[in-house]
Amino acid sequence: MAIPDPRTKAFAPAPPGFVRVVAWRQRTSGSSDPEHEVLHRERAALLHRWATDSDLTVGDWGETDGERPREFVEMLLSVSQAALAAGLGALMSGSVKAYFDRKSAKAGKPAAPRGAPAPDQVGEGMAAPTPLFAVTIVNQSGGTIVVMYSPAKQESRRLSMQVLDPGWTGSETIL
Repeated sequence: MAIPDPRTKAFAPAPPGFVRVVAWRQRTSGSSDPEHEVLHRERAALLHRWATDSDLTVGDWGETDGERPREFVEMLLSVSQAALAAGLGALMSGSVKAYFDRKSAKAGKPAAPRGAPAPDQVGEGMAAPTPLFAVTIVNQSGGTIVVMYSPAKQESRRLSMQVLDPGWTGSETIL
């Protein structure tokens, strides 16, 4: 089975008043089913921690906490939350990188430099690095931002404000 690519997968626009956040759990070609379950649980813990740390209320967690591992899960967040722009910025630039840095530290590996994938994010035998975790954010007009590696905080703020504009219909991919 081919590994889905966050850069090319399309998602439906979010319902009015919401933003759709899709979190990707990229498999590697050698991943086993038990590894998928671990990655699914780790992603759920990461997303819950992010929502708590950002003081966000998630309107719909989708399959985030589902029993069966999924390649991606979708969440709906109300755009009326005052903390949403900062929370999206944290998800894009800080939360995921901090998670993988902590995971690398526990495994005794050095943290990845800014903009580079963490050592455990790269699948063996892949032509180009593929992140283990990527995020797609879609607004109600279909405007889409795909974040594969952490952008600088200033860039993540700009992207957050852009995708929260309900009339924005563009598309950006942050590699």
